[in-house]
Amino acid sequence: MKNNKDIETFLASVLPKVSKPGRYIGGEVNSISRNPAMDDLRFALAFPELYEIGMSHKGISIIYGVLNSIHGVHAERVFAPWPDMAEKMRDMDIGVDLFSLETKTPIKDFDVVGFSLMYELTYINVVNMLKLANIPPLSSDRDGSYPLVIAGGAQALNPEPVAGIFDAVVVGDGEEAAVEICEVLKGFRPLKENRKGILSALEKIEGVYVTTFYEPEYKNGKSAEGEGACVFSGMVYTGGGVKAENVAEKVYVDVSGEPGGGRRVRRRILEDVGNGISIGSFHISPVVPNVKAVHDRVSVEIARGCARGCRFCQAGYVNRPVRERSVEEVLSIAKEDLENTGMEELSLLSLSATDHSNITSIIKSLMRALNTDVGERSVALSVPSIRADTLTNDIIGEIKKVRKTGFTIAPEAGSQRLRDAINKNVTEDEIERTVDIVFKAGWNLIKLYFMIGLPTETDRDIEELIGLVRRMARRHISSRKGRINVSISTFIPKPNTPFQWERFIGVEETVRRQGMIRKGLVGEGVKLKFHDPYMSLVEAAFARGGRELMGVVLKASELGCGFDGWTEHFDFGLWERAFHDLGIDIHGYAGAVFDEASPLPWDHIDSGIERGFLIDERDKAYVAETTPDCVRGECVGCGVCGEGISNVFGGDITASPAEAASPEVESVSVGGERLKYLLFFSRSGNVRFLSHLENASLIIRAMKRGGLPLRYSEGFNPKPKVSFRGALPVGVAAAAEPFFVELTRKVDPDEITSRLNGTLPSGIRIRSAVGPVDDARDFVSRIPDPVYRVFHNGAGLDLGDDAGAVSAFLERDEAWYEYKSKGKDKRINIRKYVEGVELLEDGGGIRLKMKTINGSSPSPFKVLSTIFGMPEGETRSLSVVKEGDV
Repeated sequence: MKNNKDIETFLASVLPKVSKPGRYIGGEVNSISRNPAMDDLRFALAFPELYEIGMSHKGISIIYGVLNSIHGVHAERVFAPWPDMAEKMRDMDIGVDLFSLETKTPIKDFDVVGFSLMYELTYINVVNMLKLANIPPLSSDRDGSYPLVIAGGAQALNPEPVAGIFDAVVVGDGEEAAVEICEVLKGFRPLKENRKGILSALEKIEGVYVTTFYEPEYKNGKSAEGEGACVFSGMVYTGGGVKAENVAEKVYVDVSGEPGGGRRVRRRILEDVGNGISIGSFHISPVVPNVKAVHDRVSVEIARGCARGCRFCQAGYVNRPVRERSVEEVLSIAKEDLENTGMEELSLLSLSATDHSNITSIIKSLMRALNTDVGERSVALSVPSIRADTLTNDIIGEIKKVRKTGFTIAPEAGSQRLRDAINKNVTEDEIERTVDIVFKAGWNLIKLYFMIGLPTETDRDIEELIGLVRRMARRHISSRKGRINVSISTFIPKPNTPFQWERFIGVEETVRRQGMIRKGLVGEGVKLKFHDPYMSLVEAAFARGGRELMGVVLKASELGCGFDGWTEHFDFGLWERAFHDLGIDIHGYAGAVFDEASPLPWDHIDSGIERGFLIDERDKAYVAETTPDCVRGECVGCGVCGEGISNVFGGDITASPAEAASPEVESVSVGGERLKYLLFFSRSGNVRFLSHLENASLIIRAMKRGGLPLRYSEGFNPKPKVSFRGALPVGVAAAAEPFFVELTRKVDPDEITSRLNGTLPSGIRIRSAVGPVDDARDFVSRIPDPVYRVFHNGAGLDLGDDAGAVSAFLERDEAWYEYKSKGKDKRINIRKYVEGVELLEDGGGIRLKMKTINGSSPSPFKVLSTIFGMPEGETRSLSVVKEGDV
């Protein structure tokens, strides 16, 4: 078994050879990297997607904070490694088991591995990650020597397709359940013994579903493990024992769909996200990613839940009721997180942010506080989830004061009839008015989101969608040079929605409707993006699938599937084969219409929404009858509220969502002096594997956390006035790398150094600061050309051969290096950039003296490759340090 030291050795050898190595180094600002105590309960929080996506996920950030705030509990993170890294890990000679970021501990050495199930197409990554960890994917194949494997997240309301993997699943809000799970597990230490007793104790926690205590039955007599399509007939509760053969002795789960049915697993609901366990002592500031995250900003959850009732939207039903945070709470969390991260943008997180009862006051208070009280931050605000009927001039005026962040509006359907059928409750006038507001406010891009294949949709609805987009395009693209991006997905029926009984329209019909839209918008200047219909097909199969699909996922893993949410990795042929090998026709499976009277594979999980309510809503859809929002109207009888559960508001609910009163705020202007400082930083260890942009972001955010009075550029997209002299190549350490920063007031250079070193992560340090300087150009002219020290590091270079290769290189006038850049063939004369090459005595390596021509010079790896005739990939295994002095 390989240990932490083996993993560090592995990383040293493979990080130079994989894409974006910063994904795997850990040590980020705000990460919890303490050494756990011997008796700590150890959690590995596993996110089955790429680092950049997982670091944008609010759920894993919340649970990471909750667990690490509990005495005697230590949580670390692990993300799915990209295929190039996974291949290295599987290598029989150098490979290692999947490991955590914080302490580089093999995942199978943890007590609990907790997966976040956020999307059906990531199920395959769960299996692949467990295989990489040398943990059997099926719970039936694991004994007490392996960690408990649990899950939570958006897909926990129907985990049946992968239920065979997990010992337990947390259904609903996880904050309080996580605490209770820890208390139970502490009482069973060591966890290698009495696994059934542990699961029986966990089952008593509200919201915890012990999957092995339930077994499905099928009308055609086939088991979930057997081949062939299965007709689900009910769920039997076994309590971990053997399922009785006598029908009279079986304990059937009451699948009537009414709350409180026998042996149903009740969704856990956090009563108040504002005053509950998710803040206060359990709130920690977000981890600052080493590699730019997909959503590279601070996200503050201003509300949880939505009562709009869009009939296709699973999140809108399974996250009820609405629970808002107050203005004061939002402001407090935002200020703390921005101060502790140094991030440049703040996002208000909610299913429908502009529905918050006091959204205008929140936005105005944030813009005032974050650009004055917190310092010269120039923080931009984004509100990603905007309904067309809630955007006002007040809101957009505040958002654009610092930076024009993006706007996405989701009409979903093109016709009013279809919008009424899905209960979107937004009119065409409101959609067009919102687009007008955005463009008139100075934006040049807006994104529109539509869905095709919705129940009752006809070609007439598609034609009206085309007409709506065409009118907006002709109004704004030609006259205002605006851009409109239109994204179109295909409807996927989801559990616990009124449309859970509906069918997926199929690939052929999806392609036909996409073709109508593409043809109808030719020449309109609109950028169209369609979701892959085959990807939608696989998603639809798993969305409403049962345990019979477990074998499909395992087979797909054997065939090489992985990262199937990524177009470049999705291979429908492999998935079709996996379904076929299990005897299931994927097209018929995904396209089935379910009978309202028949049990569904997820009925034993109680979302809180009454089955009768969902049926009524489905009936209303077929006559295009809408249902009002219960937040500002009467109760609609969905069944969620009761026993202390109800809507919680953070403002005056009598005011319309975008009209609550708030004080006027003046926009922030750029002021202060213009003082330039020269700083030198060093980097070593794994931090050297960050790219130039990642390295720059790390330093700039450290300046913000350190409270330096940064000067910003002017205009619509202000940036800190920081400039680096050249880009350090990935994998190169540095002794003293210069950069300039402009401040608005004088700060002692020693204080600058102290502040920055107090907030920078391990491996990067400010060596010195000079300033203010009158003539930066004079300092730049005195900075010498780069000199690199190259250590052999066991990479195959032999000093006996070096001298000849070096002499031959230096005698030439030209030495060309050929490479590809952005798909194009490139070549560069390396020789003209090399001043000299010195062989150091006693195996001390090589010193490369470079020239800077027109402000640039090639990377030392290209130079080494040219001198010694080695592939550049091999030269990256060498240890290279850029020398320098302060």
